[in-house]
Amino acid sequence: MTEAKKPAHKKPTFEPLMPLGIFLVIFGLIITYSTVYPPEFADKMVDLISGLVFLVWGGAWFYVGWKRTKKARTQEKDEKL
Repeated sequence: MTEAKKPAHKKPTFEPLMPLGIFLVIFGLIITYSTVYPPEFADKMVDLISGLVFLVWGGAWFYVGWKRTKKARTQEKDEKL
């Protein structure tokens, strides 16, 4: 009988969610900071809400990318043992 072949080992690759998350967090900070400039209250609220949405969205993407990278690294260490 033939022995079942194990699938080729995959090294952890580049996780694109981390830099995208960082970009969105920085963009959210810029938008949130822009609440200082518009004179109208409604404009300030729009900037504040959209900036906070970008901050949460970017933070979530960074967190998911970080967890995926950490999981891939621990699986790689377990396979080496």
